[in-house]
Amino acid sequence: MLRIIGGNFRGRLLDFPPSTITRPTSDRGREAIFNILEHRFCLKDGTSILKGAVILDLFSGSGAFGFESLSRGASFCIFVENNPKALSVLNANRKSLNFIENSIILTQDALNPFDLPSSFKNFKFDLIFIDPPYQKGYVLKTLMMCAEKKYFSAQTLFIAEIETTEEISMIRDNFIILEERRYGRAKFLFGKQKL
Repeated sequence: MLRIIGGNFRGRLLDFPPSTITRPTSDRGREAIFNILEHRFCLKDGTSILKGAVILDLFSGSGAFGFESLSRGASFCIFVENNPKALSVLNANRKSLNFIENSIILTQDALNPFDLPSSFKNFKFDLIFIDPPYQKGYVLKTLMMCAEKKYFSAQTLFIAEIETTEEISMIRDNFIILEERRYGRAKFLFGKQKL
């Protein structure tokens, strides 16, 4: 089982889809990501970047990144997932944590341009999590789609998980990588769009 690492729902368990469908980020990896977000990327006044943030969680799987963000003070999360088994788990986690009012699930392919609900038209996200299958080049394609759909502002931070052996030069050519961290097979990229 996965668990929420910090915030108001710390210790709450999350179900996750079968490993043949998704590759959940380890608790250790998620804890490291959120420590970096809350300390390295805090706002100028010292406030957590998560406080009041609006999150886009792409390739959501269990929803662990979005739910962790909501537990730590984010105001809203849009989850994007299209696998039926993952969607079932994502919905169950959302209900068990009672995050119905401050999140929505879009049944969409995160690789392709998708339309946001009308209340989010022309909206810029504070944080975008991208956690696709490894070794498929999906991170760059997804970042390009987010840029095309204008989901980035000058302040939007993305966090992408790739395998440590994946090539990132094309990502570097198109986006600013602010920080890289490795945990086992996983490498986490923290970055922004070049504006």
